[in-house]
Amino acid sequence: MDALFAEMMATLRDAQQAVEQELEQILLNQSSSSARLAHLQMSVGEFLLQARSLLEMMADSDAEAEAMNMVEELMDLFSDTDTRIAAMVKAAPNLGM
Repeated sequence: MDALFAEMMATLRDAQQAVEQELEQILLNQSSSSARLAHLQMSVGEFLLQARSLLEMMADSDAEAEAMNMVEELMDLFSDTDTRIAAMVKAAPNLGM
């Protein structure tokens, strides 16, 4: 796998882990603001776009299918996380600011 692609994938994996940790903190504290969730959701959307761009670049350069599958898995994780955050916002629209 191209070193640039590997670095970009590692960055996206780190981002996914950071998002999961942030969500865990939000759930444990149950005192998150809607602004905090909105910011997190926006970040997740940006990470999803980055993953899509990476996948497109990999496809254009005929990257290995296994590597592309890993990016698709990251995209699925970001998409699922976005859905979870949207559900949290909808379930508790009056979170403290």
